[in-house]
Amino acid sequence: MIAARVAAQLEGDATLDVRKVKGGLGELRVTVDGTDVVDTNRLWYPTPTSVVERVRAHLVDIEVSVGDVVLSGGELPALLVLDAVARLVPGVLGSEGSLAEESFEGGLLEYPQYTRPAEFRGWRVPDVLVSGNHGEVDRWRRQQRLLRTRTRRPDLLAGAEVTPQERAWLDATPEVPLD
Repeated sequence: MIAARVAAQLEGDATLDVRKVKGGLGELRVTVDGTDVVDTNRLWYPTPTSVVERVRAHLVDIEVSVGDVVLSGGELPALLVLDAVARLVPGVLGSEGSLAEESFEGGLLEYPQYTRPAEFRGWRVPDVLVSGNHGEVDRWRRQQRLLRTRTRRPDLLAGAEVTPQERAWLDATPEVPLD
Protein backbone atom coordinates (compact mmCIF):
# COMPACT_ATOMS: atom_id res chain seq x y z
CA MET A 1 0.00 0.00 0.00
CA ILE A 2 1.39 3.39 -0.96
CA ALA A 3 0.25 5.02 2.28
CA ALA A 4 2.07 2.44 4.39
CA ARG A 5 5.27 2.88 2.35
CA VAL A 6 5.14 6.59 2.90
CA ALA A 7 4.10 6.47 6.56
CA ALA A 8 7.31 4.67 7.51
CA GLN A 9 9.34 7.62 6.26
CA LEU A 10 7.23 10.62 7.32
CA GLU A 11 9.32 12.39 9.95
CA GLY A 12 9.43 16.01 8.86
CA ASP A 13 7.80 18.51 6.55
CA ALA A 14 6.05 16.71 3.73
CA THR A 15 4.67 17.81 0.40
CA LEU A 16 2.34 15.77 -1.74
CA ASP A 17 1.79 16.25 -5.45
CA VAL A 18 -0.65 14.22 -7.53
CA ARG A 19 -1.14 14.91 -11.23
CA LYS A 20 -3.24 13.11 -13.76
CA VAL A 21 -1.68 12.34 -17.09
CA LYS A 22 -3.70 11.43 -20.17
CA GLY A 23 -5.23 7.98 -20.36
CA GLY A 24 -5.54 7.04 -16.69
CA LEU A 25 -1.85 7.34 -15.94
CA GLY A 26 -0.99 9.66 -13.08
CA GLU A 27 1.94 10.96 -11.14
CA LEU A 28 2.30 10.75 -7.38
CA ARG A 29 5.19 12.46 -5.70
CA VAL A 30 5.64 12.56 -1.92
CA THR A 31 8.54 14.58 -0.58
CA VAL A 32 9.67 14.66 3.05
CA ASP A 33 12.32 17.20 4.06
CA GLY A 34 13.24 17.68 0.40
CA THR A 35 13.71 13.96 -0.28
CA ASP A 36 11.37 12.03 -2.56
CA VAL A 37 10.00 9.01 -0.68
CA VAL A 38 7.51 8.07 -3.39
CA ASP A 39 8.03 9.37 -6.89
CA THR A 40 6.41 7.65 -9.78
CA ASN A 41 5.26 9.09 -13.04
CA ARG A 42 3.55 5.82 -13.80
CA LEU A 43 0.83 5.42 -11.20
CA TRP A 44 -2.16 3.75 -12.87
CA TYR A 45 -5.80 4.58 -12.19
CA PRO A 46 -7.65 2.05 -14.34
CA THR A 47 -10.76 3.41 -16.02
CA PRO A 48 -12.96 1.51 -18.46
CA THR A 49 -11.96 3.66 -21.41
CA SER A 50 -8.24 3.67 -20.68
CA VAL A 51 -7.43 0.11 -19.64
CA VAL A 52 -5.02 -0.96 -22.30
CA GLU A 53 -3.35 -4.17 -21.21
CA ARG A 54 -0.06 -3.41 -22.97
CA VAL A 55 0.22 -0.07 -21.19
CA ARG A 56 -0.65 -1.63 -17.84
CA ALA A 57 1.76 -4.49 -18.33
CA HIS A 58 4.75 -2.46 -19.54
CA LEU A 59 4.48 1.11 -18.29
CA VAL A 60 2.82 0.94 -14.88
CA ASP A 61 4.89 0.88 -11.69
CA ILE A 62 2.01 0.75 -9.19
CA GLU A 63 -1.61 -0.17 -9.86
CA VAL A 64 -4.10 1.46 -7.50
CA SER A 65 -7.66 0.23 -6.95
CA VAL A 66 -10.19 2.30 -5.05
CA GLY A 67 -12.74 -0.48 -4.98
CA ASP A 68 -15.41 -1.98 -7.16
CA VAL A 69 -16.56 1.27 -8.75
CA VAL A 70 -16.57 2.75 -12.22
CA LEU A 71 -15.41 6.37 -12.36
CA SER A 72 -15.19 8.88 -15.16
CA GLY A 73 -11.48 9.57 -14.72
CA GLY A 74 -8.44 9.36 -12.51
CA GLU A 75 -8.99 12.54 -10.50
CA LEU A 76 -11.04 10.95 -7.70
CA PRO A 77 -8.67 7.99 -7.21
CA ALA A 78 -5.77 10.47 -7.13
CA LEU A 79 -7.53 12.46 -4.41
CA LEU A 80 -8.18 9.27 -2.43
CA VAL A 81 -4.50 8.33 -2.56
CA LEU A 82 -3.54 11.88 -1.62
CA ASP A 83 -5.85 11.87 1.39
CA ALA A 84 -4.71 8.41 2.52
CA VAL A 85 -1.10 9.57 2.47
CA ALA A 86 -1.68 13.09 3.83
CA ARG A 87 -3.46 11.86 6.96
CA LEU A 88 -0.30 9.98 7.94
CA VAL A 89 1.73 13.20 8.02
CA PRO A 90 2.17 14.30 11.65
CA GLY A 91 -0.08 17.25 12.44
CA VAL A 92 -2.55 16.74 9.60
CA LEU A 93 -5.14 15.13 11.87
CA GLY A 94 -6.33 16.95 14.98
CA SER A 95 -5.10 14.24 17.33
CA GLU A 96 -2.37 11.65 16.99
CA GLY A 97 -4.76 9.13 18.55
CA SER A 98 -7.15 9.58 15.63
CA LEU A 99 -5.34 6.86 13.64
CA ALA A 100 -5.45 4.33 16.49
CA GLU A 101 -9.01 2.99 16.21
CA GLU A 102 -10.23 3.84 12.75
CA SER A 103 -11.46 1.44 10.11
CA PHE A 104 -9.14 -1.41 9.20
CA GLU A 105 -6.87 -0.84 12.23
CA GLY A 106 -6.31 -4.35 13.57
CA GLY A 107 -8.37 -5.70 10.68
CA LEU A 108 -11.69 -4.37 12.01
CA LEU A 109 -14.07 -1.65 10.91
CA GLU A 110 -14.53 1.41 13.09
CA TYR A 111 -17.22 1.64 15.77
CA PRO A 112 -20.21 4.01 15.30
CA GLN A 113 -19.51 7.68 15.91
CA TYR A 114 -21.83 9.93 17.92
CA THR A 115 -21.60 13.62 18.73
CA ARG A 116 -23.61 16.03 20.86
CA PRO A 117 -26.41 16.49 21.57
CA ALA A 118 -27.22 13.23 23.36
CA GLU A 119 -30.62 13.25 21.66
CA PHE A 120 -31.40 14.48 18.15
CA ARG A 121 -34.87 14.18 16.62
CA GLY A 122 -35.70 11.54 19.19
CA TRP A 123 -32.64 9.45 18.33
CA ARG A 124 -30.57 8.87 21.45
CA VAL A 125 -26.92 8.14 21.83
CA PRO A 126 -26.42 4.69 23.40
CA ASP A 127 -26.63 5.07 27.19
CA VAL A 128 -23.20 3.56 27.73
CA LEU A 129 -21.59 6.47 25.87
CA VAL A 130 -22.95 9.04 28.31
CA SER A 131 -22.47 6.88 31.41
CA GLY A 132 -19.02 8.22 32.27
CA ASN A 133 -17.72 4.65 32.64
CA HIS A 134 -14.69 4.68 30.36
CA GLY A 135 -14.10 0.95 30.69
CA GLU A 136 -17.64 0.18 29.55
CA VAL A 137 -17.33 2.69 26.70
CA ASP A 138 -14.13 0.98 25.52
CA ARG A 139 -15.80 -2.45 25.76
CA TRP A 140 -18.87 -1.21 23.83
CA ARG A 141 -16.66 0.30 21.10
CA ARG A 142 -14.70 -2.91 20.71
CA GLN A 143 -17.88 -4.98 20.51
CA GLN A 144 -19.33 -2.60 17.92
CA ARG A 145 -16.17 -2.94 15.82
CA LEU A 146 -16.54 -6.72 15.92
CA LEU A 147 -20.25 -6.58 15.05
CA ARG A 148 -19.81 -4.05 12.24
CA THR A 149 -17.02 -6.07 10.71
CA ARG A 150 -19.05 -9.29 10.88
CA THR A 151 -22.06 -7.60 9.28
CA ARG A 152 -20.40 -5.38 6.67
CA ARG A 153 -17.05 -7.03 5.91
CA PRO A 154 -16.98 -10.62 7.24
CA ASP A 155 -14.03 -11.33 4.94
CA LEU A 156 -11.84 -9.21 7.25
CA LEU A 157 -12.48 -11.29 10.38
CA ALA A 158 -10.18 -14.15 9.38
CA GLY A 159 -7.14 -11.87 9.51
CA ALA A 160 -8.32 -9.53 12.27
CA GLU A 161 -6.62 -9.14 15.64
CA VAL A 162 -9.32 -10.81 17.73
CA THR A 163 -8.85 -12.69 20.99
CA PRO A 164 -10.32 -16.17 21.50
CA GLN A 165 -12.74 -14.65 24.05
CA GLU A 166 -13.89 -12.06 21.49
CA ARG A 167 -14.39 -14.75 18.85
CA ALA A 168 -16.47 -16.77 21.33
CA TRP A 169 -18.54 -13.67 22.21
CA LEU A 170 -19.07 -12.91 18.53
CA ASP A 171 -20.11 -16.52 17.79
CA ALA A 172 -22.60 -16.40 20.69
CA THR A 173 -24.07 -13.03 19.68
CA PRO A 174 -26.96 -13.25 17.23
CA GLU A 175 -26.68 -11.29 14.02
CA VAL A 176 -28.88 -8.22 13.98
CA PRO A 177 -29.01 -5.38 11.46
CA LEU A 178 -26.85 -2.43 12.48
CA ASP A 179 -28.14 1.13 12.62
